[in-house]
Amino acid sequence: MAVNKHFRRDQPEARPRESSQTSAVRKAAGARAAEGARAAESPRAVAGTRATAGTDPRAAARMKFSGGADPTGGGSPSNTDNSSKRWPEEAPWRTRRQKSVLREVLSFAATIAGVLFLVTALKLFVIDFYEVPTGSMSPTIAVGDRILAEKVTRIFNPVKPGEIVTFKDPVRADRILVKRVIATGGQTIDLVDGVVYIDGQPLNEPYTYQKPTLPLSQIPGIEIRYPYRIPAGYIWVMGDNRTDSADSRYFGPVKADLVTGRSIYVIWPISHFGGFDRLKE
Repeated sequence: MAVNKHFRRDQPEARPRESSQTSAVRKAAGARAAEGARAAESPRAVAGTRATAGTDPRAAARMKFSGGADPTGGGSPSNTDNSSKRWPEEAPWRTRRQKSVLREVLSFAATIAGVLFLVTALKLFVIDFYEVPTGSMSPTIAVGDRILAEKVTRIFNPVKPGEIVTFKDPVRADRILVKRVIATGGQTIDLVDGVVYIDGQPLNEPYTYQKPTLPLSQIPGIEIRYPYRIPAGYIWVMGDNRTDSADSRYFGPVKADLVTGRSIYVIWPISHFGGFDRLKE
């Protein structure tokens, strides 16, 4: 066997040549490592990544369920208690929306309260509406008509004969009646042969359509003898339907203080809409 006399022990051994596939893998790993280093050295990229995770609800959700780790590389807080973490960009948005909803609710409630207050004030001091359940004022006011009564002028001007008024029932205080004023305090009323006389003069009453006005039996404690002088502070009222009306002929004169308003219009139904001035005389 021949021996190479020129062989040296310190000569490096020959390495096997790398395949092309192994070289490609090594290069790819090196590229990824370089890219990671550049990303770590770029504070703007890190800050942008954190901002994106903070404003994106889906990124915030991923942060919550991943134990606080920023999946985009922004780092993770040392505290892993997810229940107490809120992104600073998210809290102001929720607060503003909650305040806006609260303002809308309070504004709506204030509007409703104002409307209710206004309606109540109008009903107590200015106007009121009534539905007439009987035919005692027929045909001037029919059964089921809704009338409007105003409450202001009675305070400054006493009611006068011929006016239609609403007043508290002297028999039942919880009920409101509507009748026509025939006479006031100091006047004398008489009923003769179905005709009404005031201070000795026959009263022209076209609104009765010539129905006779006859005396009625009075309630216990009331005794009316004609001619009858009406006391001061009282009024005498009767329904236009004289043959079907329980009025002053039945319960006597009414205190003027019991008057709640002057009836001025029929407002419903539309076919009956109108005032009563034309029927006063």
